[in-house]
Amino acid sequence: MNSLDTIQLSDDFFWPDEFNYTTVRQIAGRAVTGNMNLQLADKVGGRPIVLKDGSFTRAVLKQIKAMELQKSQHVLTWNGETYQVRFDYEKGPIVAKPWYEATDPDDGFRYIVDLYLLEV
Repeated sequence: MNSLDTIQLSDDFFWPDEFNYTTVRQIAGRAVTGNMNLQLADKVGGRPIVLKDGSFTRAVLKQIKAMELQKSQHVLTWNGETYQVRFDYEKGPIVAKPWYEATDPDDGFRYIVDLYLLEV
């Protein structure tokens, strides 16, 4: 079961870029002599985690929005692994689109949701 803190994530969420991140930072340049100068270091935190195309009811989406406003650290459990995360406010941490247009949606109304997180 995948979850963000105590909120269960729907099975239709997926993490499209899960393996497109490296923890190694590289800076390459040339010395005055023309030799390659390569510096490598481990990154500490900051891995983007984008969970795409999940679905929530309006009631659960309100809970997620309340979590976003707390500006605190959360626990993401994904495929048996645990990550300490925060919302990525630069990306717009939650993108929610209604399944269809409704003038007065109730708490059971569903939304397609993308979550933008950062591992800390």
